[in-house]
Amino acid sequence: MEIIKYILLRLKRKLKLMLFNNRIDRDSIVLPASGKAYLNIWGYLNYIFGISITTRDFIYILSGKFKEFTLIPLQMTTKVQVKDLELSTLGQIGYPHPMSRTNLLFVNVDCMVDFYKKNKKYLRGRYNIAVYWWEFPDYLTFPGIFDNIDEVLVFSSVCYNAMRKVKPQNVKLSRLTYPFILKELKKSVKQSRAEFGLEEDDFIIMYIFDIHSSIERKNPYGVIDAFIMASRDIPNAKLVLKITNFELWRKECLELQNYIDSLQRADKFRIMTNNLSDDGVRNLINCCDVYLSLHRAEGFGISMLEAMSMGKAVVATNYGGNLDFMKHEQNGVLVSYKEVEVQKDFGPYKKGWLWADPDIKEAADALVKLANDKSYYKVITDMAREDTHRQYNLTKLQQEFAQYIQTISH
Repeated sequence: MEIIKYILLRLKRKLKLMLFNNRIDRDSIVLPASGKAYLNIWGYLNYIFGISITTRDFIYILSGKFKEFTLIPLQMTTKVQVKDLELSTLGQIGYPHPMSRTNLLFVNVDCMVDFYKKNKKYLRGRYNIAVYWWEFPDYLTFPGIFDNIDEVLVFSSVCYNAMRKVKPQNVKLSRLTYPFILKELKKSVKQSRAEFGLEEDDFIIMYIFDIHSSIERKNPYGVIDAFIMASRDIPNAKLVLKITNFELWRKECLELQNYIDSLQRADKFRIMTNNLSDDGVRNLINCCDVYLSLHRAEGFGISMLEAMSMGKAVVATNYGGNLDFMKHEQNGVLVSYKEVEVQKDFGPYKKGWLWADPDIKEAADALVKLANDKSYYKVITDMAREDTHRQYNLTKLQQEFAQYIQTISH
């Protein structure tokens, strides 16, 4: 039995590495690196994953002050891509520039060893900075992730605490503000709802999650249960679930759909699995009245921040990276939790680790209050918009990032 479990774990690991191919995407390179380039930025530039969005936004913000870098797109085997993205608009795309002594690596933490093996000729003898994301501040068990790395860069307090506990003394640790871009919406709420076929008068509660990032961790079942409980007191409530990378995890998505069907409230749900561009996701979030995330662990929570910046109410677990920008009953509503053990090994997570189990009834009560108390809703949403626009001011971010890059560019 133990042998079978070991084989299954190895197969899952192999599947992940097959997805993140980690080789240079030669088809996306449209011009050779030329001129000055003091920095090579590597990443999954044209895919629909959290780390891809972070990479693109970082580059966009950085380019306002610093343009002397080369972008190196990495391959993934998935076909889920940002279809309307022209990589050349982000910057100079090519192979690692011979003048650059610094690599900035937006690579998944559990893929770094494989990435290095495939690209070591471009990394040896250079100053290598890994941009790591990780959701568990007390557990980090990937061997070799600090080998050949000179510095780790993170964008959230959760990631900082996780890396600080385990990094070798000779590896520097740096933290920057998350590269969040405040973009003006091109459509009104009414127009956005019409685009997605959502009713103008519904009280829309929404959750967007990448199922490849673990359905257990993202916890859509908790969202569904809280919604069903709250909908008894919100007659016009509707839950919109947007699932990214549906085609990679069809079995888990089918189980989720069967659970929803078992509730016999089909009219209350809208499940979306189509792929959207970055702007498409923003337009979808613009449709909601409340964004609900009852995650068990979270490295940051970009969709929560997107919703707040639009003046939406966010209800979320009082645990994880979202605490970097959420304040209870000021700019959002934080839900209490109990720490519970992970029940089984899955993906990179291990049985016995601790994570959050959010209070479903408390979340439901928060939804009801936001739906029925308009003055309370307005206080929360006004402060959400104000805080995000102050904290993620573009000029401030450009200055912060450019100052950091000047210190590392050799």
